[in-house]
Parts: sequence; C-alpha cells; structure tokens
Amino acid sequence: MQNLSGGTRFKCYPGPFSSVSYTTIEEANGVVDKLTADKVSQYVTDWRKVADAEISKANQTYENGLKEKYDFVEKGKQTPPTPPTPPASGAITLDAISKLIDEKLDLDVWKQVNHTKLEELEDKKQCQLQKG
Repeated sequence: MQNLSGGTRFKCYPGPFSSVSYTTIEEANGVVDKLTADKVSQYVTDWRKVADAEISKANQTYENGLKEKYDFVEKGKQTPPTPPTPPASGAITLDAISKLIDEKLDLDVWKQVNHTKLEELEDKKQCQLQKG
C-alpha cells in the first residue's frame, strides 16, 4: 500500500495492531519484537472464543431452521409402526377373499400341471412297453 508521500506503508493484519501502519520496515519490526508469546497466546485464545461462539450460534440457527421445516424424531425414541387391526370376528374382508382365491388358483394350476406331466410320463412308459 502506498501513502500520499510516495513511501511504502506496512499494515499488520489482523490482530491487536491492525489499525497501525508503518512507513518503514524497521518500525514494523520494532513493534513485532515487542510481542511476547503470552500476548500472542492470549490474543489467539480470545479470538478462538469469539469464533467458536459465532460458529455455535450459526449452527444453532441452522438447526432451528431445519426443526421448523421438518419433523425430526430422536433416534432412541422411535415408535414402532402399529400392526393393522384384524377385522371383527366373523367379518370377511375383500383382501382376505382375494388372498384365498389367489391361493386356490395357484394350487389348482400346479395340480393341473403335475397331472399333465404325470399323464405324459405314463404315455411314454406305455409306448416303451409296447415297443419292447
């Protein structure tokens, strides 16, 4: 960065000296030499506290927005689905009737297939007996 007098200005970003500018490198080094490990450590600790607080606030805002938009259920508190209630005793439902029909048709089809195959085998056996 240049100042109006044409000399180079050095700025310390970010930190406790961010508002101070220096016209020579010697001035900047003099300020840096005055820093101690304790000052730097304290600055980092304070900065970290502020940053962590801002991040926590942002996460909480995001989480609250999601909670308003969606119905969340905690993992440990899930309720199992309720099984369908059986029909009253003696009552026959349309679903029960269709299941019975499907089972009966499947059984009848397999009986027919087996009977047809058995007849074919018996016919082949008779043909072999007549030839032999």
